[in-house]
Amino acid sequence: MPPLHAALAELRRTDEAEVAFFEFVQWIAHEQLDRCRAQARARAMPIGLYLDIAVGVRSDGFDAWCDQDAVIAGMAVGAPPDMLNTRGQDWGLAGFNPVSLDGKQFAPFRQMLQASMRYAGAIRLDHVLGLKRLYMIPHGMSPQHGAYIRFPFEPLLAIATLLSAEQKCIVIGEDLGTVPEHFRETLADWGLWSYQVMMFERTGQGEFVPPGSYRRNALVSFNTHDLPTFTGWRDQRDLATKQSIGIDPGETGDQRNGAVEALRRALSHQGDRAIEFPAVARHLADAPSRLLVISLEDVLGTAEQINLPGTTNEHANWRHRLPLALEDIKDHAGLRGIAGLMRSAGRTFSGG
Repeated sequence: MPPLHAALAELRRTDEAEVAFFEFVQWIAHEQLDRCRAQARARAMPIGLYLDIAVGVRSDGFDAWCDQDAVIAGMAVGAPPDMLNTRGQDWGLAGFNPVSLDGKQFAPFRQMLQASMRYAGAIRLDHVLGLKRLYMIPHGMSPQHGAYIRFPFEPLLAIATLLSAEQKCIVIGEDLGTVPEHFRETLADWGLWSYQVMMFERTGQGEFVPPGSYRRNALVSFNTHDLPTFTGWRDQRDLATKQSIGIDPGETGDQRNGAVEALRRALSHQGDRAIEFPAVARHLADAPSRLLVISLEDVLGTAEQINLPGTTNEHANWRHRLPLALEDIKDHAGLRGIAGLMRSAGRTFSGG
């Protein structure tokens, strides 16, 4: 038996309970996803699950350990300084090694997509710009000292497109931020959908674009989990949160007031005067885009941001509780109101 196999056999013998626990957790995850998929099919939902594929993995986690050539473990994926975060972002994740991917005929990338597509009718490629280039930061250095590493763009696009057709799974690329010229057009040519966020869909003068300007093959939303909730954005909670932990928001209170007024003008075109989330949902529902995501936090009026990129202990990322118990959410008047609004806009399905 090769030394690696011998070491694994010894680990299983000496740490049997811990190994069995992780196997059990993986089995539970599979069972839950599989049952969700079956439930969606039983209810004739045309898409079913919509799953997210992260831009990288933990450098000390299973994925990086079991295929150590496939990732660059000594560097973290992130973003250079920009208006959203003037000190840059270190996401603490290891990205693929483009040289190793090519040498392995892109098997790690293919296997990653297949692992999610087996359960989902749509997947979202987080930071899809990473198919072309990733901003990598050496461990121990600040985001200002990172550099871009280029990837074999068209081979990765081809694999995503082929698997999308084989698995009958929509691939949505999170194409936000500063992207190279013609990048979105290239994604569209290969059949990948766009991810259009209303907060960013504005003209050079700061006005929100009309619903008709959105693309058909796109998922539209007001925000993302990495951005303020609607209430937090409107009330400037996100600006206060960033300032309280020493992050430059990249936007002043006056600038945000101007953005809120621009939203008021956009919503007034459809007869809405109050800046409330149902009016925003109605605005998005009028877009020709084939998918629309409504955040539960926006419906419930939650002010705290779900995740603040570039932070670890400074912000309670992914740990904020919803204001309602799970069993009470279905009876929430706001949720029922949004559901009725979506039905009246024709954004529903005729399932059970």
